Amino acid sequence: MAEYPEDDPLLGTIEGKYRPSKWKETFSTLGGCIVILFIPVFILIASFKKADWLVYYGYPFCGIITLIAFILVLPVSLILLIFQKTRGWAGLGFVIVSYMFGFATWIWALILAFMFAGLVWVIIGICFYGIGVVPVAVIATALRGQWNLTIELLVSVAVIYLFRIGGTYLVNKEDERLKAEWIGVDDSL
Repeated sequence: MAEYPEDDPLLGTIEGKYRPSKWKETFSTLGGCIVILFIPVFILIASFKKADWLVYYGYPFCGIITLIAFILVLPVSLILLIFQKTRGWAGLGFVIVSYMFGFATWIWALILAFMFAGLVWVIIGICFYGIGVVPVAVIATALRGQWNLTIELLVSVAVIYLFRIGGTYLVNKEDERLKAEWIGVDDSL
C-alpha cells in the first residue's frame, strides 16, 4: 500500500483516507475566473473601438493561444498518454488544451458577434455568463449567410467538448486507480 503525505496538494487526504484530487475543482473554477476577468475589458474596448480594432488585436491573440496549445501542451499530453501512470496528467493536459481552445474560440466568437450582430447583441450574449457570445456569433453568421464561419464555430465547440470530456475521463480513471492503490486493491485499469 502506497503512502502519501497528508498535505499532498494533488491527491489530498482527510484523516489518512483517500480524497479525490483537486484537479477537477481547480479547472472548473479556472474557466469562470477567465470569463469574469475579461468580460469588463472587452465591453469597455468594444464600446469605444470599432470591430477592426478587435480583429487587429484579438485575432492574433487567438492564433497565439491555439499555437501554444498545439505546439506545447497537446504533444506533451499525447506523450503522457502512452504510460498508464501518467494518463491522469495527460487528461489534465487535455483539459488545459480545451480551456485554451475555448478561450480562443470565445474571442473569435466575440469578434464575429461584434462584426455581424453589433454591440447590443454582444452585451446580451455576455450577460449569459459570457458563454452566450458563441451562440450569438453562430446565429449572426448563419443569418448573414457566412456558412463557413458558422461551421467553423460549431466544429470548434465540438472539439473543445471532446477534449474536455476525454481529459475528464482520463483524470477520473486515474483517480480510481489511485484510490484502488491507496486502499490496497490491485485493480488494473
